[in-house]
Amino acid sequence: MRRAQEYQPISPLHLHFDAIDAAGWHQDFGGLPWSVVAAIASDRILQLLDDRWSPRSGEVYGGLSSDFSLKWAKADESRREEIRRSQANISPVLFELQMRRGASPDWQRLGVSSDIPYEHVYKLLFALAADPAFLVEDRLQAWFLDLATSALAMHALAWTDRYNTMALGMPPELQYWVAFHEIFFNPDIAEIDYRSIAYVMECWPADWSEGSATVLVNARKSYSDLLGDLGLEPSDICAGLLKTRDQRPLIFN
Repeated sequence: MRRAQEYQPISPLHLHFDAIDAAGWHQDFGGLPWSVVAAIASDRILQLLDDRWSPRSGEVYGGLSSDFSLKWAKADESRREEIRRSQANISPVLFELQMRRGASPDWQRLGVSSDIPYEHVYKLLFALAADPAFLVEDRLQAWFLDLATSALAMHALAWTDRYNTMALGMPPELQYWVAFHEIFFNPDIAEIDYRSIAYVMECWPADWSEGSATVLVNARKSYSDLLGDLGLEPSDICAGLLKTRDQRPLIFN
């Protein structure tokens, strides 16, 4: 347990592969039941994601491009001259601060409490889609991978308590997993069940829009492109997870 709490991934991609491993874990290890091993690993992954994205103290926001820097990057020379004139009374130091101030979403629009527990970071990350103006450029790139990571970690943790979290009555974990599967892991885009995604949106009090659907499509494309660059497909990501479901099934007597 102590080693798990001290673990820090080299990169978000390494953390994603950790989540793949956790979702596919189904063997006892070192005298511990498989469920304990998977729960410890997935719980730590969710903690690490919360460290990055927490509304109170998320580390990721300070490193994201500010709105000002994005506007500057897209501006042609004449537009930049207009910006310079508008900033004429601002010191160069303040100009640089605006360029490097980072970014954060509209929390009120997202309907996310500042005290949302780390175990629900997958809900927080999903809710970010309610602010499509925030999820652009490097922000989108940081978000989509961690969203996929949270999906796998959530499933790994939920499956260790599957009779409560993945059984009858469509509990929240199952609702979110079905939506995440359609966003990231359904190999046939023509067969995506958009109703399952819309259902999760309806259950979360965010200010959703058509832009929210667009940004989720962008997340799927970005994730698919990343997998392609790595020589992988969605079925490769879910192979271990499906093995766990096979070896540790959900059975009602």
